[in-house]
Amino acid sequence: MPFGLSEAVLVTQRFHLSRAITSCNALGVRATGYASDRRAYLGQWGNEIREVAASANALFELYVTRPLPVLGAPEPIP
Repeated sequence: MPFGLSEAVLVTQRFHLSRAITSCNALGVRATGYASDRRAYLGQWGNEIREVAASANALFELYVTRPLPVLGAPEPIP
């Protein structure tokens, strides 16, 4: 599990949310997500097109190339 997590709460823009949750679940982290959008974004269609490519890349990395994570030394949370 990345960073020793077994579950996480994700807060991000709506168009990133499904990719973020899918990535966590594929890495063994149970994820719940909330959209943080407070307004409509201009050029939203551009973000959605970009997200299709980013999602395809994430799936390729998660299930085909499976790169090793680059983690630093563990740091305790007080």
